[in-house]
Amino acid sequence: MMWLKSYDSEYRQLLEVLISEWHMKDHFARAFLDAYRRKIGKMVASGRKKAARVRTANPGLEGTMLALDFDDPNLVITMQAYSAYRTDLRRGRFVGTDIEKTVWAIVAHPGNSLVERIDALFAEYIDDEHEKRFPGLFSEVFSVDPSP
Repeated sequence: MMWLKSYDSEYRQLLEVLISEWHMKDHFARAFLDAYRRKIGKMVASGRKKAARVRTANPGLEGTMLALDFDDPNLVITMQAYSAYRTDLRRGRFVGTDIEKTVWAIVAHPGNSLVERIDALFAEYIDDEHEKRFPGLFSEVFSVDPSP
């Protein structure tokens, strides 16, 4: 029998970030995290290990600054949403579900510049399309509408 890590602490950390910082409604945050618990949990755990190695190799402020990206839950959330769009949604998985809406809401979030830094053409496409496909997306997914 194979032992599988549950990633409960990573799940709780990201759930807190999505609800408290992103102001995402609970059921959308849980749907997203439930669908990607293992993948996103691995990213968080891997990021923590990388951050610890960087801090050890570069003590002081420089190491702390270098390690920030590895330890950033917003980066993990954005990377998982980007990956989910590119793999699952494009293949028809989760289409028409709260998971699809959550992925779109994360990658289209006006305060999330990470998508643009990762893939500028994708960010432009998402910006052009999200209101056409999901009118009122932000007010549906978030308790506080992030629209400017």
